[in-house]
Amino acid sequence: MAKNLVDLRKKEARFLKQSAKNFERKQKAGSSLYAKRVRAKMMIAVVIFALLAGIFYGVYWLSYHPRLSIQEVEINGDESIPASDIREIVNGILNNNTWQYISPRNIFLYPREDIVDAILVKYPRIRSVTVGRDSLLSQTLDVTIDERAPFAQWCNDTDCYLLDISGFIYADATSTRKMPYTFTGYFPATSTVIGRTFAGVHMFGIKTLLDQLSQAGYTPTQIAILSDDDFTVQLQDSFYLKLSFGEDVNSVVRDLQLVLASPELKDKEDQIEYIDLRFGDRVYYKLKGEAEVGPQQ
Repeated sequence: MAKNLVDLRKKEARFLKQSAKNFERKQKAGSSLYAKRVRAKMMIAVVIFALLAGIFYGVYWLSYHPRLSIQEVEINGDESIPASDIREIVNGILNNNTWQYISPRNIFLYPREDIVDAILVKYPRIRSVTVGRDSLLSQTLDVTIDERAPFAQWCNDTDCYLLDISGFIYADATSTRKMPYTFTGYFPATSTVIGRTFAGVHMFGIKTLLDQLSQAGYTPTQIAILSDDDFTVQLQDSFYLKLSFGEDVNSVVRDLQLVLASPELKDKEDQIEYIDLRFGDRVYYKLKGEAEVGPQQ
């Protein structure tokens, strides 16, 4: 029996050994291919990084290039505010000492909104600011300011301040300049008023009323806001009117003319203390020295 015996264990060992060699060869080949792929990806990554770094530095270099930098600041439209003061604000922003990737002086990328905001915050007297350059490669920055024109003054017990036609209060009033209108009330006596708007949404209606009264031959001089609903208008060298916000301006002027032409008040303007036009067709008035009449709310 031993003579015809085949030892399969040895054959199996040889097969496994050959299979192991084949697997090892394949593994080495796969490992070499994988390494090549890794090296290729790394090279691509290095190239991309170098490109990005070059672009990043190129943009930085161009933004700081002298030929693409603002060299001069020109101020236009200045009246009461010295041009040197405006220029100092602008240069302070353009010469920012904090490191910035993009130069603040770059002619294309300078901080336009920051300049505008800084000037308006510093000087409430300025209504608007325009910042720009007159040509594509100009190195001169043109800053044009539009100052507010005084329309009237607002006064408390001790001080007066200028306001423009929108009611915005922007500066102390000087004693040498006479304003056609003086406003009082609306703000608490102790509040800071510069930078605030007098009468809010009522300002347009007040302005229209003042114009209509002037055109009709009555010269308004002082306007006092008494509450959220009522205000008074003092006429020059004459009586004052009690009025309510929201009334039709043309109706107010018409009613005033009618009441002054009535038998009760005709030719008595110098005797009138006030006329109350707050109640539509019912017009109340008070002569100097008389007791109060009509509703007093």
